[in-house]
Amino acid sequence: MQLNLKLVFACLAIAALLSHTTATVGQEPSLRHTPIVRAVKLAAPAVVNISGQKSSDFKHVGSTRDRSPVNGMGTGVIFESSGYVLTNYHVIAGIEHIHVKLNPLSTNLPRNLTARLIGFDRSIDLAVIKIDSQQSFPVIPLSTSADLLLGESVIAIGNAYGYEDTITRGIISSLHRRVQVNDNQFYDDLIQTDASINPGNSGGPLINILGEAIGINVAVRIGAQSIGFAIPMDRAMQVASSILREDAEKRIQIGLRVNTIIQDRKPTVTVQHVSRNSLASSAGLKAEDVIVAIDNKPIGWAVNLYHFVIQASDGDSLNLTISRDGEQHHLSMDLIGIEKEEGLITSRAWDEIGIRVKPVDFKSLGKKSTYTGGLKITQVRSSSPATRQGLKTGDILLGMHKWETVNYENLSYVLNSEVFIAKKPVVFYIYRDQEFLYGELFQP
Repeated sequence: MQLNLKLVFACLAIAALLSHTTATVGQEPSLRHTPIVRAVKLAAPAVVNISGQKSSDFKHVGSTRDRSPVNGMGTGVIFESSGYVLTNYHVIAGIEHIHVKLNPLSTNLPRNLTARLIGFDRSIDLAVIKIDSQQSFPVIPLSTSADLLLGESVIAIGNAYGYEDTITRGIISSLHRRVQVNDNQFYDDLIQTDASINPGNSGGPLINILGEAIGINVAVRIGAQSIGFAIPMDRAMQVASSILREDAEKRIQIGLRVNTIIQDRKPTVTVQHVSRNSLASSAGLKAEDVIVAIDNKPIGWAVNLYHFVIQASDGDSLNLTISRDGEQHHLSMDLIGIEKEEGLITSRAWDEIGIRVKPVDFKSLGKKSTYTGGLKITQVRSSSPATRQGLKTGDILLGMHKWETVNYENLSYVLNSEVFIAKKPVVFYIYRDQEFLYGELFQP
């Protein structure tokens, strides 16, 4: 009888142990899905790794000679679904061919893509690039940086020392820091964190525990431990909006200026100014209107509006939902006169260089040359960089800076390059009267 009791107790103990083990295993997934795990899962798909190449000599666009990898890599965040990426300017400075690698959590998308520079602000060390693809990309959730809390948990995601998609965590250590980069440059109003930020993290997001980007990682303190800095998200989005506004205004002038105002932690797009006799005034927009949605899609940041304009085609209408004096109204803005891509390139060449061109090939001219062709100058504007450097009608533009100019696409590449946007002197190469000549363009 005693033996049977021992056997019963043993069976009960084993059953209880199995019951406890089963319950623990059943609870394990929920226990492992901590707030940090959930935040990373939400934000990481929109984080990209950025690398690049640059060349040392004049070359043909698309050739592979004389290239050497750029030392260092960086990070960026996708803030618009068509592939607009925010990063640090120093990440892409000097890079002629920008390569973007998507996060592994971006499923059903190619990992390796190329991007082009849209614009930058050197003074605040931010730039916007655009992934060359027609696909839709995951977008990072954005949050205002206006109400950050000392001690608040934060997470950094980036390409630390080339180790892709590295995740570190910490807290907000201080706010409104002013950091000296060198003898001539300071970063103002930075977020300080003890989340590990290393070389390569630059341009990546600093996110809160909800998975929302609150800053763009920008700097580390050399020799210090657990001290990193980020540009506040509100300021970063102001720069992104300014860059996209300039890009939109190259295509069409709608006569509208908007700003992002934070109210109760929520960003709202408020109309600052409406030009007279503009597309915006014809639509009925007025100063102090709040644009709530476009085509029934809610917007909260000014950059969203300019993105809609950039993506539109000539003749499209933007259906606006606005709030005015506490009441909602529905307006329609017709986008008429959008410059087509080829027309946009030729217009920019006329405005920014002072030339009108058309593609020609050397075969049609009966010339033997290693160059396949170029852009024949058909008109030169007076009082322009072109006239100051002696360019003439009939010259054939063979290349600018380090790239050949055989077609409009090549010219577009040059006009969107860092060296041209920064208004640096640009070397040009021409063919004139059976001679190959070169000079430098100086933009005003």
